[in-house]
Amino acid sequence: MILVLKKYGYKNLVKLALTTIALFFVFSKIDVSSFTKSVVNSNIYALIAALIAFNVSKIIAAFRLLRFYELAGVQLSAISNLTFYYLGMFYNLFLPGSVGGDAYKVYLLKQNQQELSVKKLISASLLDRISGVSLLFVMAAVFLSLSSFDLPIAYLDIYLWGLALLIIPGYYLIVQLFFPTFVSGFMVTGVYSFFVQTGQVICAIFILMALGVHLHFWDYLTLFMLSSVFAILPLTIGGFGARELVFLFGSRFMQVNESVSVAFTVSFFLISALSSLMGLLFIQGIDKKLLLKQQHES
Repeated sequence: MILVLKKYGYKNLVKLALTTIALFFVFSKIDVSSFTKSVVNSNIYALIAALIAFNVSKIIAAFRLLRFYELAGVQLSAISNLTFYYLGMFYNLFLPGSVGGDAYKVYLLKQNQQELSVKKLISASLLDRISGVSLLFVMAAVFLSLSSFDLPIAYLDIYLWGLALLIIPGYYLIVQLFFPTFVSGFMVTGVYSFFVQTGQVICAIFILMALGVHLHFWDYLTLFMLSSVFAILPLTIGGFGARELVFLFGSRFMQVNESVSVAFTVSFFLISALSSLMGLLFIQGIDKKLLLKQQHES
């Protein structure tokens, strides 16, 4: 772990710098006192409900990934997979790029099952991402059509609903053409993705309730979906800063409060970070298993 962090430390510094610049820009544009008031007066019970909803969605996501792994030939129990998943969430906060934790999981699985194909493991991780993002785009398009977004674009709602209807068939075509090994799992992983994103939406709604937001839910949820897409890009730490920028610029076109929006994104990041820290519980145990396995093989 130490060697990995040393090797990629400079990339993390770049990400830290970009995160800091983004947050500095955001906080220079909002009413900080209003932001502080929103955070301090948050309903703790609604935030706890948001934390639970977030982790339920992640547990479902772990089962989705397990299905992809099974199609790649991985022999892994549901509990071990959940352990790997939370460990990956932890590493995603500190390793370079949003796929740092995924790469580490591939490494661990290959170390434990030498017969596995690295190509199939990488494909499983990639499709797990694409499956989730495809549903993000679908929900973003639907929510945008229901929001207050009102640019003078003819037939905008028709375009949005058409886009939503085409995304899933397009994703299926990609799987069939480039990842035929995983075609049989398309339906079940798609259902998992739906419930994963639904869990994220429920988490977002609870955060909005905690902040006292009762109006323009579609606007906030649309920006939440769009910010989730941008947060995947490996530019900032855990998407922190990227989400805030999306809400800041999105507030110019929708009826959302800038300060409350940033309070929302910060709350979501803290819930995500707190959940990811659970991965710390598994690092030592997994490292010991690998060490014992390597000693046994030598």
